[in-house]
Amino acid sequence: MILSLFWRKIKAIFNLGLTTHKNAMRRKNQFSRLICSRVLSSSLLLIVCAFFASSWLTRVHAQAAWVTTTLPSLFNDSKQLTLAQPLGVLALPSDASPTPAQLLQSPFTERFVPWQRGMQLPTSAAQDVWLRLDLPVQEQPQTWMLRIPRLALDKATLYQRSPNNLDSWQSQSAGLDIPNTQWPVRSRDPIFNLSTRSDYTQVFFIHIQNRLPVTEDIQLIYSGDFASGSNQAGTLNGLILGVFAILTVISLTSARIYRNPHFAWLALFSFSVMLAQLTVSGYMFMRVWPDSVYLAKTMGWILPLVSLAALARLSLSISYARDLSKPIYRTLWALIILCLLIVAGILAVPHDYPRLPLNAFYAAGMVLILGALAYIARRSQSWLWWIVLSLIPVVLSVLSRLAYNLAWVAQAELAMLAGVISAAL
Repeated sequence: MILSLFWRKIKAIFNLGLTTHKNAMRRKNQFSRLICSRVLSSSLLLIVCAFFASSWLTRVHAQAAWVTTTLPSLFNDSKQLTLAQPLGVLALPSDASPTPAQLLQSPFTERFVPWQRGMQLPTSAAQDVWLRLDLPVQEQPQTWMLRIPRLALDKATLYQRSPNNLDSWQSQSAGLDIPNTQWPVRSRDPIFNLSTRSDYTQVFFIHIQNRLPVTEDIQLIYSGDFASGSNQAGTLNGLILGVFAILTVISLTSARIYRNPHFAWLALFSFSVMLAQLTVSGYMFMRVWPDSVYLAKTMGWILPLVSLAALARLSLSISYARDLSKPIYRTLWALIILCLLIVAGILAVPHDYPRLPLNAFYAAGMVLILGALAYIARRSQSWLWWIVLSLIPVVLSVLSRLAYNLAWVAQAELAMLAGVISAAL
């Protein structure tokens, strides 16, 4: 009897200690989830604020720019050429099509305004931009390369006088409307070869057609410096290809070994993101489908939408969305179906689709998936916070890419680099 009472007392003390330990662990987990969610929300807020602050600073810098007779090159210490006069900019309606000879005469010649660093070229569906470039006379002629560093430029046409007949003009074009194999220089953005002369000042006109403003600074690159820039672009593409290829192979191998479909969906997501990144960087247009204008214009939308659908399917696979929240479960499936329907529509009816609604849909889809994972992580699967944290660079990548598409920022390389960071995480 005494032993029985003693045993019950010991058992009660043990159960009390176990219960206290469990309650402490539960409070610790709740505190960790709270801290993690606060850190995540604060990080996202800081990312968004810093992103738009940098965009605002870029615009302020553009407003404070000055007229110059030199154009930027690839690097600060690169060789530069002093133009005969500042680069001229003229905006005209798209239906107006003056000849280069007419642009040299009144009233067009007086309407050119000097170009400034950070100046946006106001191209749109209803308006084109003409540039006037005057190369100086040089005793020893040099070869230079005029670059319009816009990855998704519709069309740029360079006009120059014929060497044998100064009254006639020759033209060469580059842009998404023209197969890459027909560009004057095979590259990911329009580049034209120019040469100075020792007998007279050469005048060039560049006709730029694009549905959105061109935010990048026009560059004039010495031919000897061009190879270094090409090597840097190749390094970034190699980094994208290597990191995402490794992630894809590891995921496929894990899916085979563990017979777990989670890794298969991760492999699909990684592979589609790799193709999307290489497409928006211009690599696929230059190397994989250089003869197809159709693929150049459609794959920039199709592959990101496929990667968004793959991410939604991966989220459904790794989470308890079906058990915890039927609305989230149905919404993610609806997002997948809608992505595939849009992809089918783009493939069936090729067209210059408006970028604003597609960009908004893509951004809303990313926010929806991120919010769904965060909700489920807070409710049950705390380890999903690591997935959410690894997707923050993807959100940064989407913000950068969308702002680039909308002509809010000038560069897209940071967007691609953010995707590589996310894959590493």
